[in-house]
This record gives sequence, C-alpha cells and structure tokens, in this order.
Amino acid sequence: MAPSGDTSEYNKVHIVVYPNPWGSASIETSAASGANGAEYIVPYNFTDVFKADLANYLEARKILTVYEQYELPVLIYFRYDIGIRIQRTYSYASVRDAVRRKLIYYFDPTLRSFNEQVNFRDLENFILDRSIVSEGTLFSDADTFSNVSGVKNLIFRDIDVQNSIVYEPNPSMFPRYVHTPYVGDNKLRTIELGVDQFPALDTVNTRFSQEV
Repeated sequence: MAPSGDTSEYNKVHIVVYPNPWGSASIETSAASGANGAEYIVPYNFTDVFKADLANYLEARKILTVYEQYELPVLIYFRYDIGIRIQRTYSYASVRDAVRRKLIYYFDPTLRSFNEQVNFRDLENFILDRSIVSEGTLFSDADTFSNVSGVKNLIFRDIDVQNSIVYEPNPSMFPRYVHTPYVGDNKLRTIELGVDQFPALDTVNTRFSQEV
C-alpha cells in the first residue's frame, strides 16, 4: 500500500530487521567513532544468505503481488546524564554499578523494538522496579540488580541522541517524517523513533553522578 500516494510504493513491502548476531551471516557492519572513544555499529549490507532466509520465511505469508524492499536498520544511540542520591546504608559505587547494569539491560535488543517511544519516565520506572531481573541474556548469570534498592532518588538531567537526527512522525503522511531535529533541545522529552530506527545505548558517554 502507498498511503502517501506515491505510485512507486505500490505493492512494495519495506523490511527492516535487527539480526542476532550481526555479521557475514546476516547484516554486515562497520564502526563509527563517537565522543570519548565510543564506537557505534553502522549496518551497511544485507548478505545474500540472510535475504534468502528472510524471503523463505516470508514466502508463505505474503500476497503474491507484493515484493520486498530490504532496508538497513538505523541504530539510534542515546546518552544520559543521571544523578543518584543513595540510601544511607549503601555505597555509591555499588548502587551506581547496579543502575548502570540495569540501564544496559533496558537497551537489550530483545526488550526494544523499531518505531519505539523512548521516555525517561519509563526508563526510571524500569530501573527502580525491583521485580525486573535479567535472565542472562546480557550477563553470564541472571542479575537481580539488588543494589538498585539503595537508590533514594534518580534524577535525569539530560537525554541526547548522539549519532543521528531523530524526526517527529507526521501522522497524516505516514510513512514520511517531518524534518524537525532535536538540536540544542535539552528538554526531557519523549523521542519517537522512525519505523527503521532502533534504540541503543551509548554506554561510554552516559554519565552518573552522586547527589547529596
């Protein structure tokens, strides 16, 4: 379908995926340098083997007149500035490390999706929710993040997109986007990603500080 009215989009299905793992068997990547030595994954090529696997999977599920257009995923790296006020009986280092691990877990690709709304309030609730534990997807063993109990207050001072311009969606012209980048905007606002954009975490440039 072509909601925009563009006839070149008729009978075309755009496919974007997050592979596990990246590489010669799926989507090949390169690395882009960021601030303070951070490296970002930059997808650049669907391998023929991976496209064949996807085509075989989709063949029994598609309308005969539809054909596929493979789109590379765009990874959007978020950087946070987080202040932590701790409970009196905890050490700052132990609480900070638990919060950092849980932040990393939040951005586990198995928990995220394309076209997602990234809201710091959801992230704060996720970090402080003691019932949420990892199941060993990122860490060798399940992690209960027990020292998160030492958080007295969690303060988000800044949210920034490091490597890309994020656009606000235009609901009347889907799937096109209005070019309204968040440049110089320091508001703790909800950021909605595009249909080909997937959230990731810039762990190097995410900052933690102790509040008193």
